[in-house]
Amino acid sequence: MLTPTAKQILIRDHQSLALLVTAPAGCGKTEALALRVLGLVSRQNIKHPQKILVTTFSNRARDNVRERLRAHLSGAALRDRVTVCNFHGLSARIFRAHANVIGLNPHATLPENDWVAEQCRAPEVDLR
Repeated sequence: MLTPTAKQILIRDHQSLALLVTAPAGCGKTEALALRVLGLVSRQNIKHPQKILVTTFSNRARDNVRERLRAHLSGAALRDRVTVCNFHGLSARIFRAHANVIGLNPHATLPENDWVAEQCRAPEVDLR
């Protein structure tokens, strides 16, 4: 576990639920996010059945955030209080939960990121 910076401590201890953090790459945003979740859970700002939703752009970032959260929270707290997923996974969950409302098959096969990338790299696909 890293020693938090003064700004990361401010983020962790911020009382309002609304908070926007902007910073360049490599300056500790992922750790600040994990600390923020720790602060919310520790202060019991999130009450059952509420959960904290952490979304990322990539699987790698999702796994990195989850690893940081494991360093700060118990397995039970992470499981019961936090959902960590990427936008593709979140979209798939929403689709499966509500597809029938708009007349779509909730059991339809959704392409995974790896499948899409594989199709784009196929020799017969012209991306020009």
